[in-house]
Amino acid sequence: MIDSFISSDLAVAPNPLGLVSSLKLLTIPVDAQTFFELWAPIRDDTLLAEEAMLLRGDRPRLEEIREKLTWLFGATSSGQETVSSQEPDYGWLHLMGLLEQSGTLFDALTIDYLPQAILPDATLNGITTAWTVRPLTWQIHFWKLEPVGRGYRPVQLPTGFSITHGQPITRQLKAEMTGTRPV
Repeated sequence: MIDSFISSDLAVAPNPLGLVSSLKLLTIPVDAQTFFELWAPIRDDTLLAEEAMLLRGDRPRLEEIREKLTWLFGATSSGQETVSSQEPDYGWLHLMGLLEQSGTLFDALTIDYLPQAILPDATLNGITTAWTVRPLTWQIHFWKLEPVGRGYRPVQLPTGFSITHGQPITRQLKAEMTGTRPV
């Protein structure tokens, strides 16, 4: 019997021997009881060969997690370059095929977790006139590891995927709600 959506063997990132100086360990929540870990490059830092191998070697585990999240929530193309429609696609392997067809090759992937948030959406004369509820989202980023000198430079590719739970909701304030409260 499976008692967690992300099993413990998938949840824990590999623990490298020695210090990792150009990577940071992130803990990404799935729900209140479920999380997973991943290593992400620190922007503009050159990776040691061992760090690049760690990212490349962890890719299959992360793809298995992404496959589960995509199956459950669906994923849409995001970033500067899109490779699929904006309708959710529930097949991670299909999305990977679209990525490959577009000529996008990557060495590693990372994820950003964006919790649900309530954000001001529009203003008029400095007063908020609308609010948007942004649903919780996992942003998937793809990385190319380019050899430089004695290491690798991580380059984030312009294509990515978003896995979102729900749709954004924007509500306009009524005219009488946009004023300030008397003191």
